[in-house]
Amino acid sequence: MNLSIILLAAGHGTRMRSNTPKVLHKVAGFSMLEHVISIAASIPDNHPNINLHNIIIVTSDDLESDPSFKKIIQTYEGIQTSVQQYKFGTGHAVYTGISKIDNDESEIVLVMYCDVPLITLESVLNLIKQMQDNKFDVVGTAFEYNGTKPYGRFELDTEGSVKRVVEASELNDLNQMTTNLCNAGMMIAEKTFLKNFLEKKCSDINHELFEKEVYLTDIFEAGASSYIKINADEATGVNNRVELAAAEAIFQHRIRERMMKRGVTLIAPETVFFSADTTINHDSIIHPYVKFGIDVEIAYGCEIKSFCEIEGATIGHNSSIGPFARIRPNSQLEDNCKIGNFVELKNAYLSTGVKASHLTYLGDIHIGSNTNVGAGVIICNYDGENKHHTTIGSDVQIGANSSIISPRYIGDSSKIGAGSVITDDVMDMEIGIARARQVNKRRKGKIPS
Repeated sequence: MNLSIILLAAGHGTRMRSNTPKVLHKVAGFSMLEHVISIAASIPDNHPNINLHNIIIVTSDDLESDPSFKKIIQTYEGIQTSVQQYKFGTGHAVYTGISKIDNDESEIVLVMYCDVPLITLESVLNLIKQMQDNKFDVVGTAFEYNGTKPYGRFELDTEGSVKRVVEASELNDLNQMTTNLCNAGMMIAEKTFLKNFLEKKCSDINHELFEKEVYLTDIFEAGASSYIKINADEATGVNNRVELAAAEAIFQHRIRERMMKRGVTLIAPETVFFSADTTINHDSIIHPYVKFGIDVEIAYGCEIKSFCEIEGATIGHNSSIGPFARIRPNSQLEDNCKIGNFVELKNAYLSTGVKASHLTYLGDIHIGSNTNVGAGVIICNYDGENKHHTTIGSDVQIGANSSIISPRYIGDSSKIGAGSVITDDVMDMEIGIARARQVNKRRKGKIPS
C-alpha cells in the first residue's frame, strides 16, 4: 500500500515565549520535530507492506528560515516542505500539505502533529493496520480521559464507529458526553476522500478577511470513520514550557525503564537523564546524577559514577568514569579505561587500559594502551587561533602537574617528569624533564624554639 505522510509543524507557539519555533524545542536531546520525523521515516522498515512515497512537512516562514530546521531536513532523504502562509486551522494546514502529493502517488495519507513528540511507532503501525484491514475512509486516534481538561471528544454511534468529533470549544457539559474518548490528533485517511473533503472545505476561504477556520476533525462526519486507542501519554501535546517539561519527564521515564529491563543498573533512576539515542549495554552501573547528551554508546560492564556528563562518546567495556567527569564530543575510550574525578576529555582517543584518575584535561589527543596520566596534567591544545593535536604512545607515564604544549609526539614507554612543561617531542624510551633545577638556600636567623 502506498503511503504519504503530512507532518504539521506550522504553529508559531506563542505560548512558548521563545524566538525558537515551537517544534524545534527539545525533548531528550532532540527537537520534537526530529522525534516525529524519526517515527515517520522508520515506518517502511517496520511494515513490509507499506511503500512510503512522501514525507511533507507543513511549515511556517519562521521555521523554513531557521538554520536548525534546514540541518534537520538535510539528514533525511526525500522530505518536502510546504509553507502555510495563512493560518486557517488544522484542515487548512493539511490542505497545504496535500497539494504536494501527486494524484497517482499514494492511496492513504497519515497526518501527524510535530508538537506531539511522544507518539510511538507501535501506535502508528496499529493505525495503519486498522486502515488496511477495514474499509474506512478515515481512522483517528483516541485516548481515555475522565477529567475536565479541554480535549475534543469522540462521539460514537450505536455500533461503536465514530459519529463525529466534538471540539473542546463546543462542549458545554462533559457529563452529557457518552464517551471518555478524547481526540489525540493523529489520523490516517484514504487520499482521494481526504483531498476532496479539504478542497470543498477550503475553497471558499477569504484570505483577506481571515473569517474562517477549517477543523480537520470535521472529516469524521463526512465518511466511514473509526479509531484506535493509544496510551494517554502518547497524546501529550506541547504548547508551553510547562508541557515541555511534562513531555521530558514522560520520555525520561520510558528510557529509564527500557535501560533497566535491558540489564543496566540505575541506582537512583529519577536522577539520571538520557538522550533519546543513548545506548548502554548490560551489567553497566549508572550512579545518581548522571547526564547523557546525544550520541553516547557505552559497552557492557561499565561504571559511570555520580555527577558525570557525557556527550558524543563511545566507551568500551569494563571502563570506569567519574565521579565529576566530563566527556565531550568525538571522544572514544577503548576497553578497561579509567577516567576519574574532575577529568575532562574532548576529541580524545584512549586505547585499552588508559588511566587518568584526577584533575586532568585531555583535548585533541590520541593515547596508546596502558598509559597512565598523572594528576593535574593539561594538554595545551589551543594557541589562541587554532587547535592542535598530540599523540602519546603506549606504556607512557605522564608525571603529575605536567603541561604538554600541542602539537607534540610522546613516544612508547617514555616518561614525563612531574611538573614539566613539554615543548619538544619525546621519543620512545626517553625521559622528558622540563623544569628548573631546585635550589635550596639557607634562611637567615635562628631556628624558632
